[in-house]
Amino acid sequence: MITYTLSLINLNPELNLTRKSKDIDEVFRFIYNGGTTGRKFRDLEKYKVVKIQQHEILIEISESSNSWHRFVGFFLANKFGMRAYCDPKDSTRMFKWIRT
Repeated sequence: MITYTLSLINLNPELNLTRKSKDIDEVFRFIYNGGTTGRKFRDLEKYKVVKIQQHEILIEISESSNSWHRFVGFFLANKFGMRAYCDPKDSTRMFKWIRT
């Protein structure tokens, strides 16, 4: 298993990922289950959301590639109304993925 820390780029003190833990869990479940068709994101083999903090998410995963990474922030911003959590300078970015 690989451990990643997803660190918010936007460190606004009013933002708190712990308030969005249900949405975060739902996004990882959606990706793991293959998206809308059930056939996408096959490169995510296993995942566990270990901890959600104000500006970070700690996950353990097994993956064959990281092509699904960019969809975590995309779905959170677009499906769960978390656009305010995106980088204020680049609304297409939400997290820095740090392998730990």
